[in-house]
Formats: sequence, structure tokens, C-alpha cells
Amino acid sequence: MTDGEKYYIEHIAPKLLEIGKDCEKHGFSFLAQCEFDKDQRAYTQFLGPNYSMSILTTYLAISSNGNVDSLWLNIQKHARKYGHSSAFLSVQGIPENPKIQILEVENVAKHD
Repeated sequence: MTDGEKYYIEHIAPKLLEIGKDCEKHGFSFLAQCEFDKDQRAYTQFLGPNYSMSILTTYLAISSNGNVDSLWLNIQKHARKYGHSSAFLSVQGIPENPKIQILEVENVAKHD
């Protein structure tokens, strides 16, 4: 364990957890990332019940650890499950409304 990681665990993480729990209690979303060395980082996140796409995208970027492929795959996965309003995702064949995709698959299965 590096000195930076040790300091983070002992001093920063408890404060972020306290702030995060307070935000969660009030229904707020909260994200914080701390990079204590080039390849050592940690984050604290609480997504409130009405989180925005902005905070979700930030969360997906943080959890992808700087890997653009991982970020894009995580965005696609979320869009497939919850829907989207992105022209880029539509070009990739991901429907804006995931329920429509389910109905299309069910209809194709009925006709086979």
C-alpha cells in the first residue's frame, strides 16, 4: 500500500462516505473520484432516484478507469436496458425504447 493510498483510506474516504450518505438521505446524486497516484484511484458514488444522464455518464466514465472502449460499452449496455435519445446509439442499432425491441423480438418469434 502506498502512502497516498493509506492517506486516502484513513482521511479522505471516510469524509466522502459521510458526504455521500448525506446526499443519499436527501435523494441527491453524488460522485467523487480521487487519484492518489497515476494508476491508483478510488471513487465514491451515490445515484439518487432521479439521476440525470449527465451524472450517469460521469459515473460510467469514472468506473471505466480511462478506458474509452469500456466507457462506450457501458453506455451501450445502459442504453439497451433503459433506452436513450442518442443519434450515435441509434446508428449502432440500439432502439431508443427498449420495450419496443422486446416487442419486435416477440413478434418475430410468433411468426417463426
